Amino acid sequence: LEPCGLRSGPRPVRTRLAMASGDAAPLSKRRRKKGGAGGGRREVRCRGVQWLLGDSLSVADFRERYFEREPLHVRRAAEYYGDLNDMSTPEALFALLDSGEVPVFRLNMFRCMDGSKKESPTPPPQTPADVRRLFSEGWSIQWLQPQHEHDALARLVATLESEFGTLVGVNAYLTPPGTQGLAPHWDDVEVFVLQLGGEKVWSLHRSTSVSPLPPEAQTLPRYSSGDLPLTSLAPAVSTPALSPGDLLYF
Repeated sequence: LEPCGLRSGPRPVRTRLAMASGDAAPLSKRRRKKGGAGGGRREVRCRGVQWLLGDSLSVADFRERYFEREPLHVRRAAEYYGDLNDMSTPEALFALLDSGEVPVFRLNMFRCMDGSKKESPTPPPQTPADVRRLFSEGWSIQWLQPQHEHDALARLVATLESEFGTLVGVNAYLTPPGTQGLAPHWDDVEVFVLQLGGEKVWSLHRSTSVSPLPPEAQTLPRYSSGDLPLTSLAPAVSTPALSPGDLLYF
């Protein structure tokens, strides 16, 4: 459960793509992922926002009904993300760490044990073996800018940046089964969550008593918050359960 999704005050559009994975079967080791369409998999072409939304919602309808207004959960088949699915397992990341293609400093690790406060390991991981050990102990992994190692993801990011007219940040998250990585918080960006593997339940809230603003004014924040106590959150407006192939926007 990772409560988030609060907003407050007009700000420039900024977008973040979050690739989320849970526990899944290992994949073969490869070098940089080229992103082809072989094997009947759905290829990630330069489809941008419309590809993220799928066939049931147009970009025009998304902008009119959801963009900077309401969360959106799109349910789809597990194979929808095609060539991005080879990022869906911890084993795939471990192979890149072992080969030196992803340096350990590109990773953050954290966990939330009490539902209100995120903690980081001390000392932070220094080697791939440290990452493996901490993951096995229940620490989540945040992989920063994974498009550097994945051509299909890099093409998608470039298309989204062209469509939104802004930089698109990307993080990949791998969370051990039955654990929580992040504490409740709000972000200052528009977030698209692509669930590649495993399952994850989110809790989205309209407001928090920590903010000096009234609940109705807590929209479109200009900055990100720190950790928020669970007791400060308004009742959840949505608790979407994501499965592989799903999209969550907020």
